[in-house]
Amino acid sequence: MTAANLPVRPFKWARLPIVASAFLLLAFIILSAASKWIPDPSVGWSDPDSMMRLVEVRDFRSGQSWFDNTQYRLNPPVGVLMHWSRLIDAAMTGFSSLAGLVAGEVNAEVVLVNVWPPLLLIPLVSALAAAAYPVAGVPGAVVTVLVVLCSPVVTNNFQPGALDHHNVQLVLVAIVLAGLSRFARVGAGIAVGVAAGTSLAVGMEQLATISVVAILVAVRWIWIGSAARSSTVAFSATFSITVCVLFLASVGVERWLMPVCDALSISYLLPALVGGIGLAVIATLSETLFGDRLRQGPRALAVFALAAVAVGSMAAYSPTCLAGPFAQVDPRLYPAWLDHVEEAQSLLFLSRNSPTDILVFLIPPALVLSGSLGAVRRVVPSEQFTMIAFAALLAVALLIAALQIRGAVTAQCIAAPVAAILIIKLRSLIAPSDRSLRGLPYRLGGIIFIPVVWLLLVVFLTAEGEAKVHKAEQAAACRGTLAKALGTRPPGVVAASSNLGSFLLATTPHAVLSAPYHRNTEGILAVTDLWAANLQDAQKIIERKGIRYIAVCAADSERGLFTALNAHGFLARITNSPPEWLSSILHIGGTHLFEVRNGR
Repeated sequence: MTAANLPVRPFKWARLPIVASAFLLLAFIILSAASKWIPDPSVGWSDPDSMMRLVEVRDFRSGQSWFDNTQYRLNPPVGVLMHWSRLIDAAMTGFSSLAGLVAGEVNAEVVLVNVWPPLLLIPLVSALAAAAYPVAGVPGAVVTVLVVLCSPVVTNNFQPGALDHHNVQLVLVAIVLAGLSRFARVGAGIAVGVAAGTSLAVGMEQLATISVVAILVAVRWIWIGSAARSSTVAFSATFSITVCVLFLASVGVERWLMPVCDALSISYLLPALVGGIGLAVIATLSETLFGDRLRQGPRALAVFALAAVAVGSMAAYSPTCLAGPFAQVDPRLYPAWLDHVEEAQSLLFLSRNSPTDILVFLIPPALVLSGSLGAVRRVVPSEQFTMIAFAALLAVALLIAALQIRGAVTAQCIAAPVAAILIIKLRSLIAPSDRSLRGLPYRLGGIIFIPVVWLLLVVFLTAEGEAKVHKAEQAAACRGTLAKALGTRPPGVVAASSNLGSFLLATTPHAVLSAPYHRNTEGILAVTDLWAANLQDAQKIIERKGIRYIAVCAADSERGLFTALNAHGFLARITNSPPEWLSSILHIGGTHLFEVRNGR
């Protein structure tokens, strides 16, 4: 048969929206990578967590042990044992190794920094579209793609340079949503279990989300009974196995019995095993022994008893962790640093100091939540669990965002498929032939669920964005100048604000005292004390910590906090009239770099 005689399969026009969405996503990824491309990662950029991740990947590729998460150049000589998972380091190392084979080893890091984050948009958007599909069909999936790409709070986590693990966490949450939307299937239960367990292994940011998922699965089994057994057992067993396997794979033997609240540890392994395996056993035995005869009351009592044992296992071994991932944080860090971290601010703080951020971060998902609560009663029974699960997860994410604004990213991620479902449902309330003005609210009402609309409103009504951009540019210029100056100096310990710590670790061979991590208690407090000290006490701190260089950026957001501690302290003194035992290496505008004479 010749090529001319080959049968031509007609194009199915029903696939056009899906194909168009795929091309739109690809175009978005390419444009994002091209517009934010970082040609030389060695000069750094403005994301401390991502630069610290890059430092960890470099150390791992250079031979640091898989089970050794210590950052030795942070608060030397002891260093800081980081709470981040090696799983992300391994994934990035594998990706950069592949990139090295394709683009050459010299370009491997450039490809990692610029390509890895945007590529993660593919599984994120695909999973979120899959979450909307069972309820809203192809139109809902397509609208989900549009909503996600119109959510800057979400997509900012997938731009070049975003090496932090938060984007991976969002992908895992999206997979959980996709599985919950078709949870009657055993395969969906397995997918949710694997994604939820992996999320805990990556970090504790989604601990509340995963806890709610487990509760939803248990409540579904209580309510439905034997019809929910297969998917319940699949989720519970898979979740426990995943957590256990990743615990053994990523935690060193010497730390197996160490109770830790901010990372996967025995503190979380025990309740995961007790709760997961326990629920699987209860669901299986109830089916085997009683069939359909076991009522909701006894099932509820069994689940409540299991939950008490699971929580009790944590309370017995590590009661401190019942207060959450930050339970072991030194209280001194709150006034010195943590209370002033922007992403950790509460709704109350934003209402007083930056009310426009509420419009951008919280209003869109809050409107979606209110709409979803109304939609629960209108969907068919087979779709109710999906809508209830989505609403519950969104409510919890919003509650966390009200306490710490960083939770808004998860809230907007969860809200995307729900917003798409609501938009499709709104349009279905009017007849296709109805072109009257009465149908306009139903056609256009869904626009209030799209985050970029609120962002554009804020930009139009205020000029806050320009001021923030200008200050960020000043801070970036200062960081670059410091890195260039320090790059030519002999290695030593640098005293600088925590905002500069990760940047200097990534761009210079020097060690630093302070970086923005709650486990770096000693380093952060040492720098805080140094800035507020008089000259005599400052000399003692410098001697004790072996400080050789002191770096200051006037545009640094932490500078105002430090000068407020003591307007006549060491920080204020050295930028105006440095003592004779400090040698000024650099003084350009608000950028200052000093070396301690006869420094160590």
